[in-house]
Amino acid sequence: MIENGELRRPGRRPKSETLGFLTQNKRDFLEMEPEKRRACYSDENYTKIRYDIHDHAKLAIEDLLILVRNSDEKDLKKIISTDDIVPLVFELVKKIGSEKLGEIYSGPFYLHLIKSIEMGIINNKIISKSRETIKIRVESSLLFEKSNVKKG
Repeated sequence: MIENGELRRPGRRPKSETLGFLTQNKRDFLEMEPEKRRACYSDENYTKIRYDIHDHAKLAIEDLLILVRNSDEKDLKKIISTDDIVPLVFELVKKIGSEKLGEIYSGPFYLHLIKSIEMGIINNKIISKSRETIKIRVESSLLFEKSNVKKG
């Protein structure tokens, strides 16, 4: 951010603090308001930083997928919590899944998200040998139904 004509780095962290895939400079870049980014960086630097962030983010997501696929449930519960996932999914849906057709939200992002949830539920049922049935319907509002199948 620019204060009194000088660039002030928001949220500076100590060098000893572990960061994610973003460097402190890239975090600062993303945390700036878009108009201020343009004012603080030349067109060439602005474009380079954006492409670097995109490339590193794609690699980070691939790494996260490898971590999730190859870690056991106990470790994943220590690493990933609903406090992390809920805002992440909310922000993704807000940004990527916001194509609007009439009053019904649609678009491929929602369908992929719902299909992924459905496949995860089915896979968990197979592993746990559960006899629950899961129905997921997509209508003008999303409706999730869960019913127990009684033995008999």
